[in-house]
Amino acid sequence: MLIHAANDYDTIPGSAVAAELDRLHKPHLLKIYPPLGKSSDDGHNLLYLGIPEWEPDVFQFLDANVKR
Repeated sequence: MLIHAANDYDTIPGSAVAAELDRLHKPHLLKIYPPLGKSSDDGHNLLYLGIPEWEPDVFQFLDANVKR
């Protein structure tokens, strides 16, 4: 799963990796969340500052894609 805030420094790397995973027919999800905070620094720190935003989506993705 690839996640970015809309105000991250750049979301193009996520799109590029998602395109390659598409080409390889690998399960993935690219999710771009709304802007977090007021700066690109805030957006880049989505992983730490936005846990309530992404946590349910990540666990749903893992439940659907990780074999037990």
